[in-house]
Amino acid sequence: PEWDKGVTEITARFNSGQMEKNKYEMDFGNFPEAKYTLTYYLADIDDDQDCKGTMILTETATGEVVATIEKANGKAGSFGSFFNLLGDAFENLGKKMGKLISSEK
Repeated sequence: PEWDKGVTEITARFNSGQMEKNKYEMDFGNFPEAKYTLTYYLADIDDDQDCKGTMILTETATGEVVATIEKANGKAGSFGSFFNLLGDAFENLGKKMGKLISSEK
């Protein structure tokens, strides 16, 4: 429908402006006492609301890069609003990254 196309365009413009403002960096918390900091750099949100990006793990105290995870991508769900599908993509990404990190211990 025409309305959906308009919402998608407006949302894309807003997100583009927001990402430009934040330089594509997404912070999910502030934990200065944590040994490591994981930062997600969003590269793209495709038409299906799948998210694509890179994660960088740094030592919090020094800022030294410990690991870079390329192609840190999350798959969106099948039904729902733009933000619901995007939330599904980030949830999927979080689960995959959790498994990856816990398997590296």
